[in-house]
Amino acid sequence: MIARIVLFAATALTAASALAQDGNGKTGFYAYGSVGISMAKYNHEQARSNAETAFGPGASFTDDADRYAGKALIGYKFNKYFGVEGGYVDVAKISIAASGPGGSGTAEAKLRGAQLAAVAWLPMTQQLSLFMKLGGAAIRTTYKSSTAPDDKTNDVQTFFGIGFQYDFANDFFGRAEYERYSNYGNSSTGDVTANIYSVGLGYKF
Repeated sequence: MIARIVLFAATALTAASALAQDGNGKTGFYAYGSVGISMAKYNHEQARSNAETAFGPGASFTDDADRYAGKALIGYKFNKYFGVEGGYVDVAKISIAASGPGGSGTAEAKLRGAQLAAVAWLPMTQQLSLFMKLGGAAIRTTYKSSTAPDDKTNDVQTFFGIGFQYDFANDFFGRAEYERYSNYGNSSTGDVTANIYSVGLGYKF
């Protein structure tokens, strides 16, 4: 009986050790990249005012604020629950075409920059985790217009994200996530809020 108990304990310890090294238990550095859709909202009244200033009263405009977005990150996982990550993110791109009594023109706003966030994982199985992130992003808004000088500004604001991570057996992992960036933009765009839905692949070193 004692021999069976010792054998069971040894087997359990071996399994626990393997679990700590596999799946969501592995710690250390990782790299991650993703692509997705950015659904941006901005100040339409500001865009209308810009159009009327350039092309006269009653000028109209059309816009496209739903664009592809991507990011590239480096992270460090302290344990199976907590880590940090940072890198480059393409937040939003807004294209505008306007016309009025005084002519027509185009404008484009790009929001890109760096981010740093704390990440928390909640393991659901050995390989699947729910994760949440909260951090800050330093984003440059570059507004280019065919009728006015370029308008470039920098903002630092908080952002958050939530999603699922699946850890494969060969140190790769995949994610599906949602992120929200708020209160970016400049005098040409007004406040910009971007909701990003993305999928990506990472590797644990």
